Amino acid sequence: MEILVIDQSADLIAALESRVNEAVKQSGLRRVQLESCDLEVLKSRNAGISPDIVFVGPGCFENCEEVCEVVRNTYPRSALGIILQNDTYALEAVKLRRALGLTVMPVADIASISSFLLDNQKKTRVSGRNGEGIVAVAQLKGGVGASTLAAAMATCWAEHELSVVILDLDDINPQLTDWARIPSGRRSVVTELMRQGQVPVYRLSECLANIEGEERSISIVGQPENYHESFHFKADVLEGAPSAQAFIESLLPLLQDNFDVVVVDLGRSWGIAHFATLPFCQDVVLVTDDDAMSLRRTIDSLRRLSRETDDSEEFDFAKWRLVMNGYSSKLLQPDDVSDECDDCGLFPESMPLHTIQFSESGRRWGAPGVSFYDLAEEPVRSVIRELTQDMVRFKRGEIKVSPQGVFGKMKRLVGLH
Repeated sequence: MEILVIDQSADLIAALESRVNEAVKQSGLRRVQLESCDLEVLKSRNAGISPDIVFVGPGCFENCEEVCEVVRNTYPRSALGIILQNDTYALEAVKLRRALGLTVMPVADIASISSFLLDNQKKTRVSGRNGEGIVAVAQLKGGVGASTLAAAMATCWAEHELSVVILDLDDINPQLTDWARIPSGRRSVVTELMRQGQVPVYRLSECLANIEGEERSISIVGQPENYHESFHFKADVLEGAPSAQAFIESLLPLLQDNFDVVVVDLGRSWGIAHFATLPFCQDVVLVTDDDAMSLRRTIDSLRRLSRETDDSEEFDFAKWRLVMNGYSSKLLQPDDVSDECDDCGLFPESMPLHTIQFSESGRRWGAPGVSFYDLAEEPVRSVIRELTQDMVRFKRGEIKVSPQGVFGKMKRLVGLH
């Protein structure tokens, strides 16, 4: 959540920030970014991404109507609240509320400010664009083809006239960064902005690289140039260095505003950036293969991670779906997977389960501009089309969905029979 505080002077802004920070703490909100500006900066401010909530402070009371009009013109989607000095609130709050139709709070009432934050957080989740078009591809065991699937889905969406960007968070094996042949200059920008903890709107284009040899509308944000710099994705280990959480929370809304689909390859090195990404996602695709030991390791690791989190938004399993990649039908059957998923107690009963058949020709992808989706046999490509269209619909060409078998407790199986 991004909060903007507006008041007349630096002293008033500092005092109001202190009250809002206390309200944030009491409300238990996480992932809050607090910014501030005075009236002159507000009038010249380039809107960019709208904050979720704007507070107009006590120093603006004399010209409150004018200030609120500027805020509404600059940030029409933001929730707007007015905070007054206690004595002013007692005399003027009702009159101001009647005139402007806005919530008015006394500066000393932290409970009222906290309630305003919580109420508008819920409204943002329900009515905003939170998560729309952001799809994460996750794995908890290497070698299951998660990066392969991420590239294939991105290619499929782009082939159907959607603009797509890939974010490569796999710092152990940055296959997508290598596949795209990202120039070192672009990767060094990612390093710089991670160190700053923020991606300004005007610098977004510097992060984005085209995929060499790719004519479809796919961009990519790659890994930093040197492996040791990727610790930002794992932990905030340098004193004074911003957490990767700040970088992710700054970057993802920008990508969402500029592309139809954002595909995030989480990789298997789970760290701060990965946990920061999950609450933003519309869908999370968990990739495994059809080996029983691989599936159990995946579920055991996921159970441990979800048990240790202190933020329920990080593991909202209603958004998850399972993909058995490289499915051969010789090891595990879908019914076995369904039973395993039911027994683990993590997933809802209606969780989708998809199978993508093993493809000898598809596994040879990796040349510039050529993905698994381009090389695989048509039946396999058809399954990927069904999977992607089920998450973000194409702009052209209706896809004929093959009949879906239903097994277990209403789990869906999409694959070859």
